[in-house]
Order: sequence, then structure tokens, then C-alpha cells
Amino acid sequence: MIFVNPIFTTLLNETEFDIEHIYIGSFYKNLSHIKTSEKEVVLERTPFLLNDRSNYIFLNDNDETLINSIKSLKYNYKTLSVKVTKTNLSKEELKDTFKLIDIKNKSHRDLENNIKKLIVHENYALNYLCESKQKQLGYINKNFLSQKFSSQTLSRINKDIDLDLCKKAIAERDLFEIEESSLKETLKRTKENNRKLFLYEIISNSIDLEISSIYDIDLICDYIIKNNLTKPFHYSLMKDLFSELSETLKSPPPTKLLFQIISEIEEKRNNKVENYNFFIDAWGNKDTDKSQVIDYFSGKIGPSL
Repeated sequence: MIFVNPIFTTLLNETEFDIEHIYIGSFYKNLSHIKTSEKEVVLERTPFLLNDRSNYIFLNDNDETLINSIKSLKYNYKTLSVKVTKTNLSKEELKDTFKLIDIKNKSHRDLENNIKKLIVHENYALNYLCESKQKQLGYINKNFLSQKFSSQTLSRINKDIDLDLCKKAIAERDLFEIEESSLKETLKRTKENNRKLFLYEIISNSIDLEISSIYDIDLICDYIIKNNLTKPFHYSLMKDLFSELSETLKSPPPTKLLFQIISEIEEKRNNKVENYNFFIDAWGNKDTDKSQVIDYFSGKIGPSL
């Protein structure tokens, strides 16, 4: 089956379908108890189904127009349906794919909340198509909503998404007790200094650091802003150092102590090299012996652990 939107063909390129007339009550259980009719009906949209161990999984049950069309029926009719006959995806991955497909059919009232859920709750299809959390909202707006949201609206929604993702990451890793007001203030200050920054990405890239309070996150953000480290390869350099140190020390290095050592190195080098930055000029330098750098940091941090 070829979808009008080539994105869906990409998602479902190893999924095969068949068209079949199926009783609505077989997949929409609310109608299974009412009187059955041999008549066939055509719904406003076509149901997509997966037969999972003789039970039909209703894949596009997030399509409000389709659901309202089904609810209006007074009998358990047969209806033209599309059934998955072969797929390389799990039922959860298929459901996620159709949640993304159906986002364009959401009412304006519910659209923002549904988009937030897709991004925050790790929708398989969305993550497959656009890995960067920071760019997922813009990706949806461009590819599924025909640029429905203005740039100002996108900015506002993305701030909410960033906050929710941060709260989720902090809670899942049990970093510290979340004070939403403090987290909002950190997010606000970060965006005001550089609107390109996505606080969730900063926290995610610091997974190998010991973060015990919002002040550790503030410290990392301040360093990134001060040194304008906003590009993906900057994050990669920082994440690489944090990971290697954590592995060598067999424990996450304390954020405050680590950045204190980095600042000391930069202060000494700034006397000889203008605008010297440790991550770019030392750690990211191909001539740097990284094992010596790790040994140096380990010697400084190890005794404090």
C-alpha cells in the first residue's frame, strides 16, 4: 500500500496490508453487544487493524472523525477495513505510527496537548523520523500540519516541551527533588541567553555527571552560554569527556569539582592563548593525548570520591 505522504511509506515499507469487510464490533468493542446487521457501511475514514492472536487491534483509534463516525452507528455493521497481514513492527510501534499519522486530524483544542504527548512520551515513529527532541515540534509542524503554527507559537510550545522533558529526565534518573519554579527559572534564563539551547539536551548529554541539585545544571548551562558551545559537536565533546571520566573513576564525576578544574586550566592557558577553551582547544584537538587528560582529571577528582 502506498500512502499519499511518502513519510508513511518509509515508516511502513516492510508492512503489508489487505482489504477486508469486518464487523465493527470485532475491533470497536462498544458496538459488539448491539444487534448485528449484514449490511455494509462506508465510514468517513477507513479503519486500520492488526490481527493479534485472533484479537483485532484498532490502530487508528486516535482519529476523532473516524471514532465519531463509528459512534453514530445503530447496528454492528460490516465495514471496509485495511488489515495488516505482515509487518516488521511490534503492535506498540504500529500504534505509535498511526498516532503520528492521525495528529493532523486532531481538533485545534486538543492539538497542542497531543503533540506534547507524542514528543515527551517517546513516540517510536517520531523518534525514527526525527531523532532530535529539539527539532521534533518543527518537524511535525512542517510535515504533518502544513506550517499551521507560527514561529511564536512554536517557541512557546517548545518551552513547555523542554520543561516536561527536563522534569521527566530528572525524575527518571532520580537526580534531585524537583522544584518546578527553580527549573522554570533555569529554563527561562537559558533561553534568554541563547534561544538555540534546549535544556533537556544539556541534561541528557550530562548523564555521566553527578548532578545533585539545580545549581549543577545552572553551572553547566552558564559554561555553555559563556563559551557559546551550542553546536552538536560541542555537546559531543563534552559528553565524551564525561563518559570517559565516569568509566575511569567507576563513578560519575562531581559537576562542580570537574568544572572548577576546567576553569583553572582555562585561566592558565588564557595567558598564552586568546579565548582558549578546554573542550575545543584541548579535548577536541586531534593531537591531544586523551589518556593523559583523563589521568590528570582522575588524579584531581579521585581523592574526593
